Amino acid sequence: MRPGPVSLVLGTSGVVFSALPAYEHDPEGRLHAFCHAVPDTWHAMGVMLSSAAWLRGILAAILVDLEAEAAQWPPGSEDLLFAPYLGGERTPHPDPDARGAFVGIPARHDRGALWRAMLEGVAYGLRDSLELLRELGARPESGRVSGGGARSELWLRILASVLGLPLETTESEEGSAFGAALLAGVRAGVFSDADDAVARCVRPRRRIEPSGTTTMATGAFAASIRPSDPWRSRDRPECKTAVITGARGDSTGIEPSNSSRWASPVTTWRARTPPPRSDSRLW
Repeated sequence: MRPGPVSLVLGTSGVVFSALPAYEHDPEGRLHAFCHAVPDTWHAMGVMLSSAAWLRGILAAILVDLEAEAAQWPPGSEDLLFAPYLGGERTPHPDPDARGAFVGIPARHDRGALWRAMLEGVAYGLRDSLELLRELGARPESGRVSGGGARSELWLRILASVLGLPLETTESEEGSAFGAALLAGVRAGVFSDADDAVARCVRPRRRIEPSGTTTMATGAFAASIRPSDPWRSRDRPECKTAVITGARGDSTGIEPSNSSRWASPVTTWRARTPPPRSDSRLW
């Protein structure tokens, strides 16, 4: 077993998964490191707890309509940003109190703008996972995408540009179940090893290249956004929100930041603590 393309899963949650040649872990617990199913091999993954299902339910819209309407908006949706931390987070903010937010909504924005901002926000969250995996030694040259979100042409184009990686879809849309079947085939002697199983059964269907024309207009802006006082709920229980700082940058492409980890377009927001109430009135 050797490290290869990263696996991206766009389902109920978002996952970036990479095999590792040796055990490595993130000291802050932002990635999960496990024994691989293949003996003497390890893997690490970043996981986002929320993806697209929440917003689709709120908008009560047909997916194909949302896709078409989102495609009418330019990259960045005219500076509409979405922090995709809807129920706490695992990567890159391991905090159950992290919360999401739409920021920069004017009256002209419609549900297509919201949908595109959501796709972009999740893409940047997955970029966080990818950068953390690189810190552990992963050096992917491409990614393979599975899950229901892989059916979205717009999302795949956004992801390829934000991640800076060519993405491949495969003939089988199944992810984990298909991999489990291949491992069972190795155990049963159908394949000589996991590499043989992948070579014989995993067939890329098409490839999506990163495109400068679809690179997020918020890319340089996102790279400049940093919390003025980084927080962790375990260290700063009094912290209510992180402060967003930054200035709009060149909108022609994604600019790498000087920090060791890519910044999401909107700094994580923590859940507000309700103020003390002396009566039963709503606040």
